[in-house]
Amino acid sequence: MQAIRSSSRTPKTSRRTLLAASLAGLALALPHVARADSWPDRPVTLVVGFSPGSSIDMVARVIAQRLGDRLGQPVVVDNKAGAGGNLAAGQIAAAPADGYKLLVVANSIAISPAVYPNLKFDTQKDLKAIAYVGIGPVILKVNQQRGFQSVADLVKYAKAHPGP
Repeated sequence: MQAIRSSSRTPKTSRRTLLAASLAGLALALPHVARADSWPDRPVTLVVGFSPGSSIDMVARVIAQRLGDRLGQPVVVDNKAGAGGNLAAGQIAAAPADGYKLLVVANSIAISPAVYPNLKFDTQKDLKAIAYVGIGPVILKVNQQRGFQSVADLVKYAKAHPGP
């Protein structure tokens, strides 16, 4: 397999840097919530739109641990993988807006209405972003024997050979 490089450069991000940025973002985003007198008085759930062991799940588990320590309540990770995070997002959209169920999902949720026209929730009206927790590279890999040298080569081939 060989990686196809795009024209824009993607900075290398270590796992430690990603986790540090995640925790810093969460710490800055939630201080007003942490000071609330009555919240939380029971466990908080982070609903993760991807499977256990995924990069987003790993970040959510670090956030859950640190947030639980800070809030003095357990923070539980609940994985609801499927449909690019939309199963989890739908669960959160239907939940009471009381801060006890929070969504952890990729930013691809922003294009969900275009990809999934029959969503039972509105990503703009029913969900509210509270923290940006990290950035990670997106990698496109192809079989090295195909000879592609760029994304443009791959697109050209795909247009000339629809289907396979």
